[in-house]
Amino acid sequence: MADAPNTRASDRRKIEQLIDQHHDAVLYHLRRRCDDPLLVDAAAGQTFIAAWQHLDELPANARPWLLGIARSVLEHHQRIERRMQRRRWPPRFRRRTPIAPITDELELRLRRTLQRLSPNDLEILVLAEVEGLSGDELPFVLGRKVQLERARRRLTRALQQIEPEERPTATLKQGTVR
Repeated sequence: MADAPNTRASDRRKIEQLIDQHHDAVLYHLRRRCDDPLLVDAAAGQTFIAAWQHLDELPANARPWLLGIARSVLEHHQRIERRMQRRRWPPRFRRRTPIAPITDELELRLRRTLQRLSPNDLEILVLAEVEGLSGDELPFVLGRKVQLERARRRLTRALQQIEPEERPTATLKQGTVR
């Protein structure tokens, strides 16, 4: 029993360090997937509670592990919200997420290109290119095997299908967007 206070103090230091190092990355990941700030904050809190409950499973590289937990927590909340909305409101009164107006022509072309990709490819590319995860880290976040290079090739093909005068100058090369 003498080890219990030391273990608790050690666990507390671990979780505090985890929060200090990864809180911003978890919030960014959640904000990208959800526009409700209250839901984002709740999911972030639950992510670190789950991490604390499973500190013994903490991998050396905790970021992808935490993002995978955050993704699962947020999806759980969104499923509950969808169920509640279906029960509460008839279809014609359900809230629809407003789409921001597109003001830039290049952005419009890029959005059209990205719409040609599957949701799976888009998620893989955003996690890799925007959030900076490596191909080795992606399976921890998504909970399944990921083929980053195939998603990049499909993006390249989609970009090539745009009319030459519409083609953006950005290129995707070795994990960077230029």
